Amino acid sequence: SQISGLSGIFTITVWQENAIRQKFVRNLAMRALTVITALILTVAIVVWFGVNLGLKPLLDLEDAISRRNPEDLTPIRRKVPPETRGIVRGLNRLIGQLRETIDAQTDFISDAAHQLRNPIAGIRALGESILTAGSLEVAKSRAKDLVGAAHQASDLANRLLTLERIRLESFQDTSKVVDLNALINETVKDFQPRVTKRNVSLTLKSGDTPMMVLGDEVMLREALINLLDNALVHGGKTLANLTLSMAAKGGNAVVQVFDDGVGINPSDIAKAMARFGQAETGEGSGLGLPIAEAVAHRHGGELRIFAQNQGFRAQLTLPLHQSKSG
Repeated sequence: SQISGLSGIFTITVWQENAIRQKFVRNLAMRALTVITALILTVAIVVWFGVNLGLKPLLDLEDAISRRNPEDLTPIRRKVPPETRGIVRGLNRLIGQLRETIDAQTDFISDAAHQLRNPIAGIRALGESILTAGSLEVAKSRAKDLVGAAHQASDLANRLLTLERIRLESFQDTSKVVDLNALINETVKDFQPRVTKRNVSLTLKSGDTPMMVLGDEVMLREALINLLDNALVHGGKTLANLTLSMAAKGGNAVVQVFDDGVGINPSDIAKAMARFGQAETGEGSGLGLPIAEAVAHRHGGELRIFAQNQGFRAQLTLPLHQSKSG
């Protein structure tokens, strides 16, 4: 290097006091810290206001729900953000289902109390009559009537509970494969003593091919028994033959119960299918057909009854189980 005519190696030294350098670094750091702190506070304030503003509809919804009377099951009508409307719809749907369940249970209690009132009154009257019987023979006769009345009341209570159990879907095993042929054969065998006692002939018509359905075996048996019992009880004095047939048709198992009794008028079909309904006043609880219909619906099928020139026909249709292979 050459400076002002002088040549050679020059060493240039630049120095600064450490205090000045440290002061500069501190000032720079403070300015950066101030900017960062201001940014953090600004973001926090924006987020706080944004969250509070965004959650206000939900907070209003929470407040509205907490202020509700437990008996108020009307739908919730509050303005909420689009993102939460699905929650409100789901909650309203749940409230609606709860309301329907409570209404159904209230109706059940009312119906049960109404239907059991007369049998209980009869049992009480028969019990009191035994105490005033003039002789042992009279007391035994009245006691026999009392036992019969107690059986009828017990049967009515059991049918009421069965219908409610089906309605509430308290049985869950509807994915079990049931051999309908075997079930019907067992049911007819168990029911045979009842028809024999009434001097009625019971005929079973079924094929050899197994028919499989998905369902609850106990409930399906209950439906079959109620259909047979309905025909036996309401067939009248002319009832002599009772037939149960089963066949596959269009992917369904079609079970039919028909008799040669007094039959039913077309105008009385709706009444017969109603809970506690009977085409003509007589024995029975009026729950046999509703129970069978509830079981059919629970298994994805249907129950239909038909008015004929002679006799009565009930048709229970259930979807056949299509087994998967390969």
